Amino acid sequence: MDLQLKGKKAIVTGGSAGIGLGIARTLAEEGVEVTIPGRNRKKLNEAIASLRGAVERSVILRRLDELCAIGRPIVIGASRKSFIASVTPGKAVERLGGSIAAHVIAAKAGARIIRTHDVAETVQALRVAAAIEEKR
Repeated sequence: MDLQLKGKKAIVTGGSAGIGLGIARTLAEEGVEVTIPGRNRKKLNEAIASLRGAVERSVILRRLDELCAIGRPIVIGASRKSFIASVTPGKAVERLGGSIAAHVIAAKAGARIIRTHDVAETVQALRVAAAIEEKR
């Protein structure tokens, strides 16, 4: 989604948890320079670290086609990564759906090698996605 906010600045009060953190994440992913004030330094640092990791990883996946344009094989290993939990919170073992979604998107963008913990499920998803694309 492009909200046309790249380069803007925002202060998100309550941005260290819950809905505020979700808003801060969305803004950061859109290229907004986000400031999060807070009273609890530990909680604030955790929120900033969470945002930094999630934004960096989602930007890589979102712009993967640009990396693939270099002409070298790209390897993606998004299986159970923490950026998935930044979108849908849960333990690593609960991230199968997010892992598969990231891998299908990566393959569609041009990734040639997918590293995954859940081989059968990922192969099935990639085959179904390819079959659907073929029929279009």
